[in-house]
Amino acid sequence: MNQPEADEKSVVAHFAGDEFETTEMVALLEHNGIKVAVEREWDTAFDGIMSKMKGYYARILVLESSLERAQELIAEFKAEGNKE
Repeated sequence: MNQPEADEKSVVAHFAGDEFETTEMVALLEHNGIKVAVEREWDTAFDGIMSKMKGYYARILVLESSLERAQELIAEFKAEGNKE
């Protein structure tokens, strides 16, 4: 079976500040056909201190071949959210 994705590296597309933003970004990317993985920094044993120390809640990961499109989608989404 030929699976080119198996050889492809995952890269960070976005650093999310909290669970809500993480959920929004994952939904946005998946809705647009981009496979997503999430690495959270939140540790309940430390009541979130690690995420505060690192400055983000979670890393949103995508395949390297999807990075440019993912960043475009995220930038568009954030720009839309800033319009009043």
